Amino acid sequence: DNPNSAANWYPLPVEYNTPALANAYGSLTKSIQDANPDLPTWWAIWQEPDHTIGKNLEKEESMERYLQFFDDTAEAIKSKNQDSIVVGVQQNSSVGLHPKDNYEKFVDELLLPYENDRGKKIPYDYITIQNYKAQETEKILNHARKAYGRDELGDRFDMMPILINEAEIHKA
Repeated sequence: DNPNSAANWYPLPVEYNTPALANAYGSLTKSIQDANPDLPTWWAIWQEPDHTIGKNLEKEESMERYLQFFDDTAEAIKSKNQDSIVVGVQQNSSVGLHPKDNYEKFVDELLLPYENDRGKKIPYDYITIQNYKAQETEKILNHARKAYGRDELGDRFDMMPILINEAEIHKA
């Protein structure tokens, strides 16, 4: 741990173990759904990419590893139950306060190149925002819609809802 860092970090196991971990999550979600068939369940896999910095990884390398893990896990969950709801990357509201922000950067520099290299899209159903700036929700949602609703992205995100999965209001 770095006691001088304010950022969270969520370490993944060594790379050769991540496919097994993804498959285990897929099996776990199927078991939970089988035991509770009437319980609507959503699975959120990747929280706040800007915070997923591994202990000994640079930020970009950490984000790339998490994207691979997110892909593997979403695929494992969907392969075991096509009706599962997989929540996409949970963005932090702080990075959505500016028009040309990290939402666009994430899509353009990480998500789309990754998917293009693999020739397939990661199977997830929702975009979410951890909204710690709820007093600025309208601005954050507008910037998210601009980032995910651009013409060059086609219809990939057009009908994908953006959910606020946390909200916190700070008085100015």
